[in-house]
Amino acid sequence: MRRLGLASQWHRRLEVLLAIARRVTVARAAELWLQSCDAAGLERSTITAYRQHADLHIALGTVNTHLTRI
Repeated sequence: MRRLGLASQWHRRLEVLLAIARRVTVARAAELWLQSCDAAGLERSTITAYRQHADLHIALGTVNTHLTRI
């Protein structure tokens, strides 16, 4: 019985994540990622390098693409 409850919880979480992914673009996801890096207290140089990576590789050409499309 416990397994069924865990599976149900996992399924609900997956549905929520997919609903979010349908609305979030690659550019927004990259920005959220960078904000979480900042909130986690990563070094400024690390965040700068991550931002450059996002600007050059992640968002390039996929700015308006939703996460479920990649």
